[in-house]
Amino acid sequence: MAVLFDLDGTLYDIVLPMREALQQIAPPEMRPTIEERFWRSYFAMEDTFPNDLREFIGALLESATGIPEWKQKADELLELFLSRIKLFDGVEPLLERLASSNTVLGMVTNGPLVFQLAKIDRLGLKPWFGRSNVITPEIAGAAKPSPVIFRYSCELLGVRPEDSIFVGDNPLTDLGAVEAGMNVVLIDKTWNNADLPLHVERSTVFPVRCFEEAALVITRMAISRECKGVDPGGTGTYSKRGTCSN
Repeated sequence: MAVLFDLDGTLYDIVLPMREALQQIAPPEMRPTIEERFWRSYFAMEDTFPNDLREFIGALLESATGIPEWKQKADELLELFLSRIKLFDGVEPLLERLASSNTVLGMVTNGPLVFQLAKIDRLGLKPWFGRSNVITPEIAGAAKPSPVIFRYSCELLGVRPEDSIFVGDNPLTDLGAVEAGMNVVLIDKTWNNADLPLHVERSTVFPVRCFEEAALVITRMAISRECKGVDPGGTGTYSKRGTCSN
């Protein structure tokens, strides 16, 4: 039995901390547009991430502002961002339970490895995740939503896709795990099984509204040691509500 997680947006909120950090370093005239330009640059660089974290952040800032001197603000932005990130409620207890039950843990993320490892360190996730079980596109040779990265991750961790759960928050990228043969717990407040593409098997996807609900679904699956056919809500959708703190 294995549980593999996405990082950004699944285990912690990436958007608000980066927004606050960018707003703090930007002059007033740049504040309305710098966040949009930063994320546009981030996704445009997805296939060419540099190995050095500060070089990566500096290149993003230069691209977002058009000002080469902004590369020098990389250290400041990085520290402001990392100082603001925190895990969602329920993440640590779930990881502790899974680890104590000998569940194999892993992470599949499209972010650059050097950046993801820095976040893992700051979030206090190093007891569970590190270079041996964090899989990124530069390692797998493919990015989500390709099923290749999910199959590669399962093979690396020594588990079968059908005996694994992937936990993510983005239907556009994380449902690739279904095509790889995995079950998916999808954290999305606005999405449900009715939005699934026709070729996706609904009985393998469990939409929930927050990580606390996801933890309940994952715990039930892990305890049963049975992925296929487990339906925590009875309809292919987790139906017990009221567990989210906000």
